[in-house]
Amino acid sequence: MRTPYRISHLLAAACLAACLVGGMSASGQEEKWGYRTKEADWNWVDKLEYRASADQYHFTKGTFGGELARASVVDLSVPRPADFDKYAAQIKDTADPSAIAAMEEIVRRYSMLKWDVEGLKLLVPIYLKKREFDKVYSSGDNIRKTGASLPPELLSAYWESLNAKNMPEKLKQEIKDAIESGPRQSAAVAYVARGDLLQKDRKKQEAVVQYLRTIICFGDVRAIQPEALFKLTKLLKELNDPRAEKMKRKLLDEYPDSIYLKDI
Repeated sequence: MRTPYRISHLLAAACLAACLVGGMSASGQEEKWGYRTKEADWNWVDKLEYRASADQYHFTKGTFGGELARASVVDLSVPRPADFDKYAAQIKDTADPSAIAAMEEIVRRYSMLKWDVEGLKLLVPIYLKKREFDKVYSSGDNIRKTGASLPPELLSAYWESLNAKNMPEKLKQEIKDAIESGPRQSAAVAYVARGDLLQKDRKKQEAVVQYLRTIICFGDVRAIQPEALFKLTKLLKELNDPRAEKMKRKLLDEYPDSIYLKDI
C-alpha cells in the first residue's frame, strides 16, 4: 500500500503497545463449543479438538462424534481456558516464569482452537525481549497456519526474528509485498522493519526516514506507533539529534504503559 512521503519536524508517538487479549465474539459465543462451516451456520457441540496428523477437527456431541476438515471451518467458538486471565495479568505485570510456562501449555492444548493465538499475543513480546528469536519465528508461523493474519505488534516481532536469523531475502520480500499491496496496518509495520534493515546496514539517516514515515503517515495504526517512536528515539540519541528528547517525551506521555519505557 503506497502512501505519500512527507517528513515534518513535528512527530507523533511511541512504543510497542502492550498486547491486548482480543475478544472472541461479540455475542458471548465464546462460552460454549461450536463451529461454523462454509455450508452451514453455527453447530453447537460438547467439545472440539484439533488433530494435526489429519488436519481435522474432531467434535463430540452426546454419544456422537465426527470429523471436520479444517479448511471447511470458517469460525470457531471455544470457551475461555481456565485461569487464562490470571496468567495473562501475571505475564503483563511481572513476566512471571510460572505464568509464562502455564500460558505455553494453554497454547499447546488449544492448538488451532483460537486461544493459541491469544496466548501467543502475550508470549511473543516476552520471547522478543529475551531475544529468543527461534520462538518468535515459530510462533509467527503457527499463527499463520491458523489462517489468521499477524496483528501489527506480532508482525513486527516476526520480521525482527527474520532479521536476527539472517533471512534478509524473505524479509525484504515480505516488506515489499506489505508496502505495495498489504493492508494499511501491515504497511505501517513494514516501514519500521525497513528502518531496522537500514540500521543493520549502518544507513542510520535513511532509517530515521522510515521510522518517521510510520509515525507521520500511519499515526492511526496505534499498535505500531510505540515501537516506531522507541526505535527513532534511540537512533536520534546516537546521532546526537536534539529531537530525541521530544520523541522520548511523546513516548512517556502518550504510551505510559508501554513495555519499552523501561529500556529508554
